[in-house]
Amino acid sequence: MPVKILFIEENGQKQEALKFCLQQNAFIQYGIIADFKELGAELNLGNYTHLVAQAVVKNESVLAFGDLIKLPLLVVNDADLDLSGTSYANTKSPLSYAALFGFLLESTPVSYVSMEEYAMDDQEFFDQLKGLMVDEFKHNFEEIPALIENKNLPELKSRAHQLSSKFAMLDLPMSTLLCKEVDVNILHDAEKQLENMKLLMVDLEIALAHLQ
Repeated sequence: MPVKILFIEENGQKQEALKFCLQQNAFIQYGIIADFKELGAELNLGNYTHLVAQAVVKNESVLAFGDLIKLPLLVVNDADLDLSGTSYANTKSPLSYAALFGFLLESTPVSYVSMEEYAMDDQEFFDQLKGLMVDEFKHNFEEIPALIENKNLPELKSRAHQLSSKFAMLDLPMSTLLCKEVDVNILHDAEKQLENMKLLMVDLEIALAHLQ
């Protein structure tokens, strides 16, 4: 995280379907290429965190490019390619947002070790702590979009400051660092940090889904 997905899809209509699917979460960054041969160059340029690819593109199998794939991969396996020897997640067209988000969730694990240590093996206290975090994340998930829209920089700074410790407690270091960047810089670099707050909305949704 922050999430940025590279889609590999040669069919123009399916590319439009992907864009329609992504309208369900306007905060997800993405790119689309139409050929596996573009993969290496695009990965070097794009700071992507996840890949979603058709199993076969221009008569070439995704498996032939496994040496380039170092990121979590979801294969849209309309070609019924044998993936039994791989760890790749797979689905069928049309790609639903539920399937895409499930892939993001599966590939972004959280850890409760810090929370358990803080609770000192007190299960009731751990459950209370987790419940408080769920409430805080829900409120932020509901309220931050309006704060971004209204460019309420002081309040966004406060929210980022509060969230950084929560993401750290869930062992999500990249989310923690992004929160700290917003906290430190938003008052004098509003444009960039408002975009970073949008990225954090995806992190927040993923963390909330784990907690619930």
